[in-house]
Amino acid sequence: MRVSVIVPNYNYEKYIGRTIRSLLAQNFPRSDYEVIVIDDGSTDKSLTVLEPYLGQIEVVTQSHKGQASACNEGFHKAQGQYIVRVDSDDYVNTNFLLVESLFIEHNKGFSGVCCDYYKVDEWGNILSRGDAVKEPIACGVMFRHERLLAAGFYNGDVPLWEEQEFMQRYLPVNDVYHLPLPLYRYFQHSGSLTHKEKEC
Repeated sequence: MRVSVIVPNYNYEKYIGRTIRSLLAQNFPRSDYEVIVIDDGSTDKSLTVLEPYLGQIEVVTQSHKGQASACNEGFHKAQGQYIVRVDSDDYVNTNFLLVESLFIEHNKGFSGVCCDYYKVDEWGNILSRGDAVKEPIACGVMFRHERLLAAGFYNGDVPLWEEQEFMQRYLPVNDVYHLPLPLYRYFQHSGSLTHKEKEC
């Protein structure tokens, strides 16, 4: 298995179908990647929305423990050489997995690779372009599995912005390459976990 895609979800029934469809439509051999959804105790119809995709994706449920816990559960279950997180209200370009995996496979000196992103609205309209270095987000960063494991994953005691605490530990001892390609679609909406910038 080359790539594991981890999708944490909590009450995003309205958007998670779009997320999954974008992941299943990748220009990348289907046998080379897995999609693992960790449902963090959703109280909406998220699991019902995911039913048509069972068999193509793995769905794991847990009681509501927070975003960091859901991500960590997915990281532990991942079988791929590389791991990337995609949020359940975001989606990706069809070449997302292909481009990032090709880079990391052929550049052994880097332990991860990130890409730029478009901020989009509910209808997929582009609002602006985000720079992954100047405006980093948690999602869309592909890590080598062994380096993610060595870093200890997310800190479950951090309730919000757990990715910032993680990257503060990760970056001093790991090189992450910045691909200036907007392969990720970062959805901004009023239902985000924070009012101005959602936690990815």
